[in-house]
Amino acid sequence: DPDAYREIIRRRLYGAQPELSWLREQVYPLLKPERIAHVSGCESEAVRLAALWGEDPELAAEAAILHDATKRWSLQEQIRACGSYGVPLGREELDSPAILHAITGASFAREEFGVCDAVYGAIRWHTTGRADMTLLEKIVYLADTVEPNRDFPGVEQIRRACGTDLDEAMSLALRRSLEHVEERGKKPHPATAEAARWYEERKP
Repeated sequence: DPDAYREIIRRRLYGAQPELSWLREQVYPLLKPERIAHVSGCESEAVRLAALWGEDPELAAEAAILHDATKRWSLQEQIRACGSYGVPLGREELDSPAILHAITGASFAREEFGVCDAVYGAIRWHTTGRADMTLLEKIVYLADTVEPNRDFPGVEQIRRACGTDLDEAMSLALRRSLEHVEERGKKPHPATAEAARWYEERKP
């Protein structure tokens, strides 16, 4: 029964994990049609990186499928959702509305699909990054950055680093993110600036 299956997944009864095809069927209708190719590309890249670096490919796929689930929501919907989920918003978040879907998306994924803490964190930090990220968080952040549909100056350098040194790839990707935000005349979120410093300081 579809409703029973959804409830089993939402509550993660019997140790259940969602069928990825089912999860796509639930999430893709929430996206703008043009975003589906990006989410699909992010999933394939996350699974590839997970296999390469020793992470669970199922968790990587789950996080990637869900990472933009609330991106279509308006600013007011994002703010209301944060209130409903009990997530406090600071001035930094309100000044950076483009990152709110990561915050609401993580809570939405937990509320509607019962995701574990590791997947929650990967969704939560896929836009800003943070210092000392988990392996899954780095994989989803980088998959979002370099999935096959991405095309921006420097993307090939980040792609190459993904195959040899994830921390170097994170440093390059975060630096690119800061430059992109500054090019648009915006102030970077503090978590991104802190993360960029953290990875830069750990270079050999």
